[in-house]
Amino acid sequence: MRLSLVILALPVLLLGAFSPAALGQPFPVPAGPVSSDEKVRRAIDFLSVADPGVMRNRSITTLYDLGRDDRLTALYRAVWKNDRAAYPSLAWGTLERPDVRIAFGQFWAQYIRNTTGNAAEMADVRRYVVQYLNDPDMRVRADALGYLGPLGQPGDVPALLAACSQDALPVATSAAMALSILLDKRAIGPLQECRSRTGNPAVQGAVDSILARMPR
Repeated sequence: MRLSLVILALPVLLLGAFSPAALGQPFPVPAGPVSSDEKVRRAIDFLSVADPGVMRNRSITTLYDLGRDDRLTALYRAVWKNDRAAYPSLAWGTLERPDVRIAFGQFWAQYIRNTTGNAAEMADVRRYVVQYLNDPDMRVRADALGYLGPLGQPGDVPALLAACSQDALPVATSAAMALSILLDKRAIGPLQECRSRTGNPAVQGAVDSILARMPR
């Protein structure tokens, strides 16, 4: 599924949740000679932004463009482990917010899958994220459900279907998008079920938009 088509279907709230990394695309090598020092400098700059919206929707998604690098791996691992002593200049107050931490966790888990493949580290991210699937904050719920698209498991389908059928529009749309990413062509049936179960015309419209863009 092309990124450009996916983004068109999402409310603004969800733009940070479905980056190229989130959609399962491999991590690229940046064009041109970019030194390891420069990559780390850029990543630190991105992760030092105090505004949560900019951090979620721009800084974290831009990390994807830096590609793979051992020093970046160390930096990202320190962010996830909240190692403030290693990188004191980062915007830790912003990075510890659940919505931002889920967004970073999605990036970090995708990065791990494309680099080290460390299953224990990926499981650690998942444990953090799934505790927010029923969070009172709609944005946090949407982000946690969005994580299950590129990084979910077959057992996550019932939770996604329930959220798509029963929750508010931004959350339901996130769940529907996650179903389409997790299941690909196999998502058509669950999405049609979601559409039939929800009584919200806006959610039905969002599902229709996603279904229209699904591969057949």
